[in-house]
Amino acid sequence: MDELSRISTLNRALEQAAADGDWPRVGEIDEERTRLLVALPLSDEPALRAVVEDALCVTQALLAQAADARQSVMNELRGLHRGQRGASAYQQRP
Repeated sequence: MDELSRISTLNRALEQAAADGDWPRVGEIDEERTRLLVALPLSDEPALRAVVEDALCVTQALLAQAADARQSVMNELRGLHRGQRGASAYQQRP
């Protein structure tokens, strides 16, 4: 499989891993994809341009999904913290 095909395959794998919420896997796949992207020659070849533009779109979508996931985790942690404070206050009542 040539580099452009491999990058395209990794783009789809990144989208799937993010949709599954498998962020450690997203990181692993992104590392491999980044190594391949950095090694690409500078060229205005249409096939190369299309793959790089797709990689950029996937990256932008992943950043938005990661921000949403981070906010969700923060909200959940806030709720847990409130629950702990409430339980602690209840237990301290005479």
